[in-house]
Amino acid sequence: MSAPQPAAAPAEEVAIDQAFQAGLGYLDSGLIAHAKAIFDQILAVAPDHADSLHLLGFIAYLAGRLDLALAHIGMAIRLRPGMAPYHNNMGNALRDLGRVEDAAAHFRTALELRPDSPEIHINLGNALRDLGQLDAAIDHYRTAATLNPELAEAHYNLGGAFEGLGRFAEAEPCYREALRLWPDYAKAHYNLGNTLVGLCRPQEAEACYRAALRCQPDHADTCNNLGAVLQELGRLAEAETCYRTALRLKPDAPMAWYNLGCALLIENRVEEAARCYEAALVLAPDYGEARFALCMAQLPILYQDEAEVRRRRVAYEVHLRALAEDFDRQSVHRPAPLPLKDTVHGLLSCRQRRHQPAVLLALPGIR
Repeated sequence: MSAPQPAAAPAEEVAIDQAFQAGLGYLDSGLIAHAKAIFDQILAVAPDHADSLHLLGFIAYLAGRLDLALAHIGMAIRLRPGMAPYHNNMGNALRDLGRVEDAAAHFRTALELRPDSPEIHINLGNALRDLGQLDAAIDHYRTAATLNPELAEAHYNLGGAFEGLGRFAEAEPCYREALRLWPDYAKAHYNLGNTLVGLCRPQEAEACYRAALRCQPDHADTCNNLGAVLQELGRLAEAETCYRTALRLKPDAPMAWYNLGCALLIENRVEEAARCYEAALVLAPDYGEARFALCMAQLPILYQDEAEVRRRRVAYEVHLRALAEDFDRQSVHRPAPLPLKDTVHGLLSCRQRRHQPAVLLALPGIR
């Protein structure tokens, strides 16, 4: 067992503090490697320097090295358990590892130590949202917005919680306040678009999605949702362009393939539509809507070659059997039907359509 480390002399403590402040300056400036080097040097002479351990853990967290982050921050907490930032960042790392209940416990400890921190309220709200406790999350987001009304993320996350509960009329002003504070907040434009779709205001939703794309042009989900709104408005050529852009940005998006298939089928481009549904099913074999649409798309196709007819018939029967099996599985405990705009793909249309495009759900909030 190693001998205890001698306490640092006053002059050495001053030098350590100066070095730590220099490391903090590097970290604030984004010079991560320089900051890490200084914190490592501090720990070489003062292994129990909790603040350096904590910030090395934070740097590991930024690099995605979550296990190392837990190790460093855990050591810092053991040395100084009463530090709210330590527990907050421990919670962030645990949440990223999927250990959400453990994360919530650390966020709660952080709030006990610093109850006036809007950021910690947001982080605990996000963990509660992950756990499906949206009403409790709303309480923390509201508190965060009260503590700092100028914090756009607090209003954004409050809107996301309302949207998750289908309370679109309450979500809308939250997103608008977030955008007043941060006009280029791409996620807020996107989620406001989703909310306006839920409120059956597709023209306004289109404007929001376009604003989101001006802020973040390469966001595939926004392209998909803009396409869905344009399809709802009957502008099929524009919708097709949006779906194809979404697939160029994110080729493995089954929903975009499905939506493109729906747009093509409306234009009677049946063979192309069937290929899109098939692509969606390759990516998501349990995508029941795509399987059903594929069956429907194949009905009107006529083939002159008898061998091709037989091949298509076999494929069609395979899809029908799979669709029937999926229906049987879901029927065992099938809930009561929801209104159209609340179906599995989320928000979309106020009018029943033969092939409904699918809108993706809200983007997550800040950590």
